[in-house]
Amino acid sequence: MPSKPSIKWGVKLWSLCDSKTGFLPRSRVYVGKDRVNAADANVGLGERVIKKLLEGFEYSQRIIYCDNLFTSPSLFQYLRDVDIGACGTVWPNRRGMQAECKSNICKLKKGDKPKFWQ
Repeated sequence: MPSKPSIKWGVKLWSLCDSKTGFLPRSRVYVGKDRVNAADANVGLGERVIKKLLEGFEYSQRIIYCDNLFTSPSLFQYLRDVDIGACGTVWPNRRGMQAECKSNICKLKKGDKPKFWQ
């Protein structure tokens, strides 16, 4: 990660953690660019990581929490389709964000409830 001042190279560990039990049911080590099959050619790294970590948990009615690296409208739509709730931070200029959501997210104040895409 060239933009990081102290550690420019290393290994990333993607983890799926259970907040109730404290267990780590699944993790993946990422050491560089993955080979992407044709079906995932237009899917970002964050979305691929989440989908891989959640394999076998579809329709489990769990809720995941993630940061803006993983959050995208297409991922949240996929999670909705497989009955998994999701909550995460998002950049207003994220690809796929509707114009209405972009302007509303920027105007949120403490206590406001965000309006999500449908």
